[in-house]
Amino acid sequence: MNDDNLLDAGHNTVHSASYLVSLRINYSDVERFASHISKLNLLLEDHAGFESIDIVRRDDGQGIDIFCIARFTSKDDLEAWKLSPDRKAVLDPIETLSVLDVARQQAYGSNIWFEPVVNLPSPPKLPSLWKRWIVSLIAVYPALIVLIYLLKPITSKVAEPIGLLLVATILTGITTALIAPWLTKKLHKWLISN
Repeated sequence: MNDDNLLDAGHNTVHSASYLVSLRINYSDVERFASHISKLNLLLEDHAGFESIDIVRRDDGQGIDIFCIARFTSKDDLEAWKLSPDRKAVLDPIETLSVLDVARQQAYGSNIWFEPVVNLPSPPKLPSLWKRWIVSLIAVYPALIVLIYLLKPITSKVAEPIGLLLVATILTGITTALIAPWLTKKLHKWLISN
């Protein structure tokens, strides 16, 4: 998680403060995210100096990029919110949904300009080699055994390399199209955990 980047808006005629939090979530976490945002909104409404919150959602094909901009009356109100234990209690569950680094920026004044969020998305970390190996083994071995027995009437009538090619072709197709994506989805939390 990055430290906050302080930006000067240039025109400080109004002393408002804005706070941008950028993150990416998986499609499967949209409902949980919405629930957490509702709690955040209720909490913010009771915070001194809170003006509004805007949520911008962008689907980029790999996940949902979320940009939350909270506006406060002053820099002091924003700083008080950032130090609030309530903020941590509500934002932590939101940030744990993020599959990439969470970016934060704040700006002050009547004209706010945030830096482009270019570090979003950063490539996700691959699961550990041993976890990928286990998922591959689970995906391939049971299917291999089933295919060998199901195709035995056909493969026993052809040369062994041809029979192996037939089994490998079907196994590769089934594993790539069905088994591996299903296993990866079912084991996603385990795969990305440390």
